[in-house]
Amino acid sequence: MDGRSGSNATHDKFVLSYITVTPVQLSFARPVVVLGHMKDRIADELLCEFPDRFGTAVPYTTRACRSNEVEGRDYHFVVSREIMVADIAAQRYLEAGEYNGNLYGTHLESVFEVAELGLHCLLDVGGPALRRLEAAGLPPIAILVLPETFSSQPTPTSSKSTETCASSAKSAEAKSTEMNATHNAQIKLARLIRHFSNYLTEENIIAIQQYADFVTQAVLACSG
Repeated sequence: MDGRSGSNATHDKFVLSYITVTPVQLSFARPVVVLGHMKDRIADELLCEFPDRFGTAVPYTTRACRSNEVEGRDYHFVVSREIMVADIAAQRYLEAGEYNGNLYGTHLESVFEVAELGLHCLLDVGGPALRRLEAAGLPPIAILVLPETFSSQPTPTSSKSTETCASSAKSAEAKSTEMNATHNAQIKLARLIRHFSNYLTEENIIAIQQYADFVTQAVLACSG
């Protein structure tokens, strides 16, 4: 005998060393949450490059609809603050907050709407929201992006070699700055064109692109 009481021995006998799981076939696209380094830029790139695969949830708000806004496109406008407060308390929102006396939030229903279209809903949320997604039957795909790390330990080199490295590093930094500026401009331009696509002709779009290229080059010339 091992000296343990009968009750303890019985209890230990049924302690599981793992949790049994079974595969589940989902009929919708899972939401995607990008966490960490450059998450906003990555999300913008996915929306611009793959609009047929990714989408965003339309937020809810208690503020009044403005003249240039459309229900269901810009926001879902909640008719009563009390309704939204009750839904927040019932955990029907992933995240919610107040700004200038109005409530704003991402409702689970708006995430379902994107998923049912066959699109991965891109979300910018934290840990509690991930658990709410899981509990609601919307298991998210969470992607953690870590920044690159570089060694800061100096290595013995000659003075000439050091100057060459410094010059190369400066050139590489300038090139990286130029690429980032151009890339950011392209993302913002694509977002602008997509937002106003119903009002723009092909000639308008070409003119906007040419002007954006001109402004980008002017900014780079001034910062060089």
